[in-house]
Amino acid sequence: MKSYTVAYIHGISRVNAFPKYQDIEYSILDISYRDSLFGPKRIRKSICNWKKCTPFDEWSSNTRYVEDDKVYLKPHADIHYVDGQRRTEYFETQEALTEFMDNLKTLAPHIML
Repeated sequence: MKSYTVAYIHGISRVNAFPKYQDIEYSILDISYRDSLFGPKRIRKSICNWKKCTPFDEWSSNTRYVEDDKVYLKPHADIHYVDGQRRTEYFETQEALTEFMDNLKTLAPHIML
């Protein structure tokens, strides 16, 4: 499934649907560290982005998850309103996103772009 846009006539200007995508900003690395100056060297699995590394067991996110040692964005839909506001809805599975989009398509006339 690829990204697509649904354009509406009333209230909602458009809805962009995004299935699961790999977030290339994050990577999973083995970081070595020491508890003290002469302590034993240990390796800890960490999730790193361009500004910091967070230990794997301390990392949590509502919008991302880890699968096969890669970080993915959860399936989500960006809802754009006529007045300029935007809301993002995140889903646990791609099927839930598809069901949400199918329900929206039944509410009003629309154009698939």
